[in-house]
Amino acid sequence: MKTVILIFAMTMVQAFTANFSIACSRDITGRRILCPGDRVVSPSNNTGTVIGINTYQGMVSVNLDYYSDNYSYKIEDLFIGFGCMHLVCVGDRVVSPSNNPGQVIGINPYNQTVSIDLDYYSDHYSYRLEEIFLGYGCVEGICVKDHIISPSNNEGTVIGINPYYGTVSVDLNSYSDHYNYSISNIYLTNECLDYGPDYRLRSKRINPVLHRIFDFNLKR
Repeated sequence: MKTVILIFAMTMVQAFTANFSIACSRDITGRRILCPGDRVVSPSNNTGTVIGINTYQGMVSVNLDYYSDNYSYKIEDLFIGFGCMHLVCVGDRVVSPSNNPGQVIGINPYNQTVSIDLDYYSDHYSYRLEEIFLGYGCVEGICVKDHIISPSNNEGTVIGINPYYGTVSVDLNSYSDHYNYSISNIYLTNECLDYGPDYRLRSKRINPVLHRIFDFNLKR
């Protein structure tokens, strides 16, 4: 008898849950964008978790990590806490326009911005995609980890590249701060072996206008 009751109870649970699915926001192709349980970053760069979706108004309700209340935002104002946008993925190492290294914690494919957790700051900051330096790759033959000499003849190591404007962020050996330079103004001394000759030759600049379309993928 107990076995029959258990089987009946499990069947009822399965029947109940089968009538429900997670309510997700989707793009025009039906691809998921945000669902309850997804990690996001608010427009003011506070991390949180989606707890509800309003597809009629294009709004989401978010439980912020360090606040007791829940808050509502337009979907296009949030940074998505997973996936990739063009050349950048959540979790990637990058360098801010002011040459501070950090990690991408959210991407906004609607306005082409990223939210970054900077290494030496407690707050998070957001920047336009074309403004940041990528912590990997090459631009016109200059790659991350290459050893260079700056225009003022100081030795250093490339820590980030900007393929949109042909600039690099450099950690100079004799300075605590990082600096950025146009690749046309630096001297290359030693090439990092992470990137071969073919990759370096293919590393062309990217027109910053061409990537300004909705571009989102779950993975790179």
